[in-house]
Amino acid sequence: FDCTSDLQDPKELHQMSTFIRGIASMKDRLREALNKNSELSQALEESRQNESTINDLTNRVEKLQCTLFDREARLEKALNLKDEINTANSTLRDQVSDLKRESERLRVDNEQLQQVYNDLLARYEVLSTEYEDLQKSSLMHENELSKLKRSLEGSEQDRLRLSEQLDSVSKRASEEMRSRI
Repeated sequence: FDCTSDLQDPKELHQMSTFIRGIASMKDRLREALNKNSELSQALEESRQNESTINDLTNRVEKLQCTLFDREARLEKALNLKDEINTANSTLRDQVSDLKRESERLRVDNEQLQQVYNDLLARYEVLSTEYEDLQKSSLMHENELSKLKRSLEGSEQDRLRLSEQLDSVSKRASEEMRSRI
């Protein structure tokens, strides 16, 4: 195709028109290719940004998984601790029940001991009164015994005197009888 020739010949004109349309078509396709290239570049950039976002999200997911594992471990410890606390509470409830029973038993024992103490105190008061009466009675008996002893001592002296008098009278009577014989 000669670009310097006059385009008088219809055949050449047709060729020229076809050539221009081909160029225009190629230009359109080139423009489309450039647009697609621009879109692909933009998509590639978005892909890179998405990849960075995916990496960030992956890192965050990994951190969240670590946090989740840590929380699961702490939850497991808390559940174990809860079980231990429940067991300890159950044991304490049993001990409190035992202590309440023991306290009730001691209260009953204390009431019985108080009754025994009251009975003993009443018995002590009775015995104390009896003891005082016995002391008074003993004192009276001692006084009477002293009087009897004094009386016996006086009687003994009287007996000795009478015995001496009797001996004396008996001697005189003996002497008189001898003298008469």
